[in-house]
Amino acid sequence: MANEAVIIELNEHVDAKQYTCSAAVSISKGTLLKLSGDNTVMASSADSDVYAGVAAMDKDGDDSSTTISVYTPGQGHRFDMVCGGAGVTLGHLVSLSGANVIKDATEAEVITGDVIGRAEETGSAGETIVVLS
Repeated sequence: MANEAVIIELNEHVDAKQYTCSAAVSISKGTLLKLSGDNTVMASSADSDVYAGVAAMDKDGDDSSTTISVYTPGQGHRFDMVCGGAGVTLGHLVSLSGANVIKDATEAEVITGDVIGRAEETGSAGETIVVLS
């Protein structure tokens, strides 16, 4: 996978949360994750995915582990994230736009809570910006 989020600053008062994941799947640190079941996550793939957070660790598909640590939204972490096709506007709330890319959140995504965080920069398609999550 490409375009993983890069940690800029973590809120030292908040720990990553544990989620269930498939034992056979590899997940890179920084992957934007979606909820795929009860307390279960996997890599994001579409803008309609329900955002879970950022993978806090590498997870090897051969290690038989079924848990992964996740930085969840709303905890005051800052990440570099890659903008999707429509770009992102400074100050706007952002949401998933596919596999490891973001976009300006729609009103419906804000209402349903499918928000990653707030853009601290404006960015065009493919550009990396800072997001407060």
